[in-house]
Amino acid sequence: MLWRPKIKLMHVVGFAILVVVWGIRNWDPTPVQQLRLATFDQFHRSLPREPQPTRVPIVLLDIDEDSLQRVGQWPWSRATLARLINRLAEYQTLVIGFDILFSEYDRLSPSLLADELRGLDPDVISQLRAMPTNEERLAKAMGRIMVVLGQSGLPVETQPQEGLGRKATFAELGPDPKPFMYAFSGVLRNVPELEAAAAGIGMIAMPPEIDQVVRRLPLVTRVGNDIYPALGLEMLRVLSGKPTVLVKTDEKLQQRIVRIQTVPEIETDANFRVWPYFRRSLENLYVSAADVLDGTVPPQRLRDAMVVFGTSAIGLHDIKQTPMGPGTPGFEVHAQFLETVLTQNFLTRPPWLEAAEGTALVAIGLLMIIFVPLLGATYSLLLGVIVSVGMFGASWYAFSEHRLLADPLYASLTGLVLYITLSYLSYRGEEAQRQQIRDAFGRFLAPAMVETLAADPSQLKLGGEMKSLTLMFADIRDFTSLAEDFEPEGLTELINRFLTPITGIIMAGGGTIDKYIGDCVMAFWNAPLDDEAHVNHGCTAALLMLAACRELNRERKTEDEAEGRQHKPIRIGIGINTDEVCVGNMGSEQRFDYSVLGDGVNLASRLEGQCKPYRVDIVIGERTQARLDEMATLELDLIQVKGRQQPERIYTLVGGGDVVRSVGFAALVKRHNAMLDAYRSQTWDDCEAQLATCRELADGWPLGDYYDVIAERIAEFRAVPPNEDWDGVYVAKRK
Repeated sequence: MLWRPKIKLMHVVGFAILVVVWGIRNWDPTPVQQLRLATFDQFHRSLPREPQPTRVPIVLLDIDEDSLQRVGQWPWSRATLARLINRLAEYQTLVIGFDILFSEYDRLSPSLLADELRGLDPDVISQLRAMPTNEERLAKAMGRIMVVLGQSGLPVETQPQEGLGRKATFAELGPDPKPFMYAFSGVLRNVPELEAAAAGIGMIAMPPEIDQVVRRLPLVTRVGNDIYPALGLEMLRVLSGKPTVLVKTDEKLQQRIVRIQTVPEIETDANFRVWPYFRRSLENLYVSAADVLDGTVPPQRLRDAMVVFGTSAIGLHDIKQTPMGPGTPGFEVHAQFLETVLTQNFLTRPPWLEAAEGTALVAIGLLMIIFVPLLGATYSLLLGVIVSVGMFGASWYAFSEHRLLADPLYASLTGLVLYITLSYLSYRGEEAQRQQIRDAFGRFLAPAMVETLAADPSQLKLGGEMKSLTLMFADIRDFTSLAEDFEPEGLTELINRFLTPITGIIMAGGGTIDKYIGDCVMAFWNAPLDDEAHVNHGCTAALLMLAACRELNRERKTEDEAEGRQHKPIRIGIGINTDEVCVGNMGSEQRFDYSVLGDGVNLASRLEGQCKPYRVDIVIGERTQARLDEMATLELDLIQVKGRQQPERIYTLVGGGDVVRSVGFAALVKRHNAMLDAYRSQTWDDCEAQLATCRELADGWPLGDYYDVIAERIAEFRAVPPNEDWDGVYVAKRK
């Protein structure tokens, strides 16, 4: 009876989400566009266009850094550009397109120099004024070769000039295409003398996408009711020798087509833009403008070629970001468009693709709505992954084989959103079942055990397993003396203030609290959850516990001073041992708990008891010390604890990696080990000398009291020497 309402709710929620994401897709806000375009860019970068020969070679004539150094800073004189065009005419170049504007007159023209330079001889002035202007010289040179000038669209209206600033005429087929074109408010044109001499004039503006990446180029744009061709399109028109560009609009087929006679028709998107299929930049297509001026370029490089003139110089600020990444010169974008047209290698995104993407969105959404409740989270995830991989695979095939731009990401994200939401609803149902288990057993079992049973009720049985654990006992030293100054309520409050941060540190470090024994805490690491670094985690927790104890003592000292009480600091002793022990559900059929048993547990407790006689805060066993990584330890002794026949080498924990890497600690370790060697060889004088050095080196570390212990023991051995067969083992007198 519980199943049907849950499924019904999940279906309702799933369909609601599907409707919302469908609406967002049709709305197509900026984030959705950016995700789609980023997906296309990734396809583009993964499989860029391979270089192909074109029926008309394309050359990039570059104002590069070398040209600026050799010829001079930009702008160059129109006379210099006239020489450049004359050189290209000598090379028999077919057509040159300028990705550069000549919107102002050259200030270096002789007539302008005559007006600006003061103190010149009148005859010189007359001669200068009689000379042709640089614009006239450039226009004359342009008469020797087909030149297409560039002009730029502006977001603001401009002063009207004579003519339209174009050479092409346009024929329209179908409904009026102008409402679909990218529109500028004004045009930044060239000076009239150059416009008159040019064979063609084309737009060089490249409106970027919403993320400022140039992916699509408008073939035609409009200013008011006038249509203007792009630079590359105009170069093709001039090369064809035809005056007219056909602009076709087919609303029934949702097609936009631009056509020049002798040139294959170009299908565009709804706004008369094309997706050039970019290749990686090729240095061998670039020719330095300085080399052309010097006449050092091999003639075959430029003969019968289409030349796009522009700049790659960083300082001239014509660097664009394309799907291939940042750093593409603007005039190379125009050149790549020409290559794409001549090789018929466009990327396309026909209208039917959007319908296919919408169908895929609905399909994957319905799959998630139907199968998540039926199959569960794991198999539904597998199904979703298979479907998404299939969609990406199909999109990749469409791109690599047919140059189609299909978006698999939005539908895949829709499936992911539905999967997460429906899985969460399913989880909530399962969590309700777990809560029933918690309510039934929470009064009888430890909280950790209850959660284990809630996750897997099959574990409700007695038993355990042998496992390597790091075990800890932490106890307040001289608790009896401390307790004398407190009433029962105050003592309880003090214990709680001590245990709360200690418990938090243990649990934050991945430890499990086994039990509280009065003022003592027992904990272990590596169970019930596996922890490969359990030794380091246990020892790190011990150091943090000491720091927390010091902070508590500072707070208590301030309180005691304010209330006029004698301050007695809390000192703790911590014993840590690593060993194979039995861990699991311990107890009876009526009541059991998750705990540990074994000799290693007893040894950890004995090690904690050695903190007081050795006057250190932490004592660890040799198996713990052997598995530590980047922790500073010092050997204390070789002892035989109560209840064990085998001696145990014990250590104290001094600090973490910062201490290990310190020069002072390295020196202390060397002297400390030398002191222990002298102690065990019964060379008491040498041992005492080493002790003195150790005390100096240990300044800053809490080891002075330990060295007092060794000094006292030497004094005892001097009075009563050990047996001749003494092997350095000290029999502990304290549990």
